Amino acid sequence: MIINRNKKGFTLIELMIVVAILGVLAAVAIPQYLSYIATSKNRAAFENFENATRLVKGEFARVDAGKDPMTTAAFLTELNGGVTAAADLPKSPYISTNVAFQNAVSTAALVGTVGLVYSNTTGVVAQTPGDTVTVNVFTIDPNDATNTPVEKSVVLTKE
Repeated sequence: MIINRNKKGFTLIELMIVVAILGVLAAVAIPQYLSYIATSKNRAAFENFENATRLVKGEFARVDAGKDPMTTAAFLTELNGGVTAAADLPKSPYISTNVAFQNAVSTAALVGTVGLVYSNTTGVVAQTPGDTVTVNVFTIDPNDATNTPVEKSVVLTKE
């Protein structure tokens, strides 16, 4: 007597091997992905910092060429790509509820936000020689397991 059994499906061993392979892949891929994300956020924050620094230097040159100095509010709008609506402002790479650029920021609480602190108290970026603009940003080192904010800061002085 011949019994015809149509065996369909996988055995328990085959399923366990597949689960083990997926586990190994996840153990390797997830840390790599998280490292990639952390590095990307760090790079984005530093690029914002460099853009702000270049724009401050450009403003110094513009004033030296005889143009009226920008107000700090207009300068911030320029940094934000001309956007003024709060919902449309560029966001911090670390905390999506924080904006990418702010005036008078010098705190690690706003990680990823580029802060601008002006020595000129008249509401303009820089008008006379000796005026300074401090540009700073706090980032998280992707290689630091403690997630301690690290500050990068530069003081630019109008000559």
